[in-house]
Amino acid sequence: MEQLKNGNIIHINNVSELPEEAKSTKELLNIQNTKSVLTHPLYVKGVLAGFIGFDNIENTREWKAEDFSLLRVSSQIIGNALE
Repeated sequence: MEQLKNGNIIHINNVSELPEEAKSTKELLNIQNTKSVLTHPLYVKGVLAGFIGFDNIENTREWKAEDFSLLRVSSQIIGNALE
């Protein structure tokens, strides 16, 4: 959540490779059988209101530039609609 609060995306190609300092995140994602994650913050009137993202529960994934773009645009559209 700190990453999202700071305006950063969460980009994890392989959950199993998360470092020790991300232990709680890794445990949560493993419970959900998540292999890869790409998450973008969602802002309403400049305030973090949530997030939107992709989870891959079948395989690890190298996220592509198109994935980042689609997620960013979708987040902006939803944020603008909620405003």
